[in-house]
Amino acid sequence: MSNLTYISPFFIVSNIKDSVSFYVNQLGFEVRYSGPEDRPFFAIVGREHISIMLKAITDDIKPVPNHTRHAWARWDAFIHTAEPDALFEEYRSGSVTFRQ
Repeated sequence: MSNLTYISPFFIVSNIKDSVSFYVNQLGFEVRYSGPEDRPFFAIVGREHISIMLKAITDDIKPVPNHTRHAWARWDAFIHTAEPDALFEEYRSGSVTFRQ
């Protein structure tokens, strides 16, 4: 039996450059891949053992977060952290906007 160690969610985004910038500059992720080089529309960002795939498809295909489809299905992904208070403080001190 294999031991699964992580999952990489895939999110459709409106703008790949803005989305990557948010993950890198606001959330402390790094760019693990971005392409194609001449006109990127796909990226993988990561932090520690977490990777998230981002893709801008076309202007007419917009992201559809779960909470906009079903009020009872609010999460698009769940990432566990051993120190949630420390992560909250890091993001709060970096001016990340929190929404409910």
